[in-house]
Amino acid sequence: SSSVKVEQGAYLVSVLHALKYPASSVNGVLLGSFEKDGSVQVQQALPLLHSHLSLAPMMDAAFALIDEHCQTSQIKIVGYYHANSNHQHKAPSATAKRIADKIHDVAKEDNKSAETCMLMIDNTQLEHLAALLSKRVDSGELSKCQGMVLYMKKGGGVVTG
Repeated sequence: SSSVKVEQGAYLVSVLHALKYPASSVNGVLLGSFEKDGSVQVQQALPLLHSHLSLAPMMDAAFALIDEHCQTSQIKIVGYYHANSNHQHKAPSATAKRIADKIHDVAKEDNKSAETCMLMIDNTQLEHLAALLSKRVDSGELSKCQGMVLYMKKGGGVVTG
């Protein structure tokens, strides 16, 4: 069974990116490795854009630089993160799906068994988390609110994790 392990730094970068631009859609790529057991290890998150996420020339330039970084660092693009500007919209937008699908297709070209992931940041959950923190609740209560939903590409479909 496939699983995703997100290291703390990658989680914090993606969440802080969303918190820094609460009125904007934000996105970024997740870097790490595809393990032999089918799991995904997310080691880094690289913020990309925080408005106009579908600007193809900006995305093309960003991915060219990221590809170069990956080749020199022996790391792979393993996924994508996204937060919608409208806090009520929790599902991935059409743009988010398109970018995540492209990342998945490219990963499959390099590694047939690769299954990429998408972290969908849930602004409503982040607001709830902030409220819990302000009340200084115990860590057990905090651990139930992660601020995001994980999607994993499996075969031709998407699985919520």
